[in-house]
Amino acid sequence: MMKFTNKYKKQLYEKISNMSSTEHEEIFNIILRHETVNYTSNKNGVFFNLTILPETILEEIDNFVNFCFSNKQDLDDYDKRLNECKVNTNIVNINLGNIVDVPQKYCNNNKIVSVLPINNDKSLYNIDAIVDAKHAQKIGTFVEKMYADKATKKKMNVKFHNAKKKYSKKVVVDLKFEHDILGDLQLEEYLLK
Repeated sequence: MMKFTNKYKKQLYEKISNMSSTEHEEIFNIILRHETVNYTSNKNGVFFNLTILPETILEEIDNFVNFCFSNKQDLDDYDKRLNECKVNTNIVNINLGNIVDVPQKYCNNNKIVSVLPINNDKSLYNIDAIVDAKHAQKIGTFVEKMYADKATKKKMNVKFHNAKKKYSKKVVVDLKFEHDILGDLQLEEYLLK
């Protein structure tokens, strides 16, 4: 068991304040499991004092907070890798609609030279590579399958993004009427007269 100092409790409070409402509910459930903890609730929420909580409860809360942050980091890393895969497939993507009719001088023994017009001028061709006619068909079917599979991939990605949105929302606190919190205590003119 570790000793929780006031400084560490403040850091724990900062971490908790950056979490979502569902994570706040789970922290409250951790507190409810222990009957010795006093808390107050009103229309603004549930309040408890972190400084007087027993160390066992603080340790449970700390473990939960660390788990949530590591889980969020894993989800963000997964999302980055997923986006990198999308970028890589876009680079590999072959747009067969841009290939123009190949002039006879670029055909040789059933082999086609892949040519793309430069600046929409059909007289100038950019010769990329020599591709077998059979390979061109295979590439075409591969691209068609890739676009067909995109619909199922989007459904899977939507579930992931919805879960990520649900668990990474930050709690919004309305500070409009809380002048003490903002440090903007103002004197009203009519009170001074």
